[in-house]
Amino acid sequence: MLGDKAFRNWFNLNCVANEHGGVLPALAVVAIKLRVSEARAAAAIAEMVTKKLFDKREDGTFVPHDWNEWQFKTDEADPTNAERQKNFRARQRAEMAELKALRDASKSALRNGVRNGVTSVMAKRPDTDTDITTTASVERKGLGGGEYAGTPEFQNSLSRFKQ
Repeated sequence: MLGDKAFRNWFNLNCVANEHGGVLPALAVVAIKLRVSEARAAAAIAEMVTKKLFDKREDGTFVPHDWNEWQFKTDEADPTNAERQKNFRARQRAEMAELKALRDASKSALRNGVRNGVTSVMAKRPDTDTDITTTASVERKGLGGGEYAGTPEFQNSLSRFKQ
């Protein structure tokens, strides 16, 4: 319901009041802060009083309407705020450090040929042909014909499935 100029005056007067604890300072200070003459500053304050956006106190000073109901100091209202903020920021730093450690670990794993916790196939290739187990060598070891050379527990579990 305020025009552009009146809204700017209201906003700027609230800013000046905030700088001075919720009370407008002397008219000369208000004029300097608004960068206008004292007459224009007085006119702006008078307009805000007529629109009931500022109240005149008994001592002659002006305050924004219901300033104390709408403005409050968090630290005065909640004495545990500083400690809670300190703990919250410490948790954030710890989480960020953990994420950076995971990121760095995955980067080093990629450099070493490991992706998603699995070593690259290239890293496990044998250097010589003698390391490769062939079908003939398996048959020489007595593992041919579909036999499995697993642990006895595994062989027992396989025999249960065959029944």
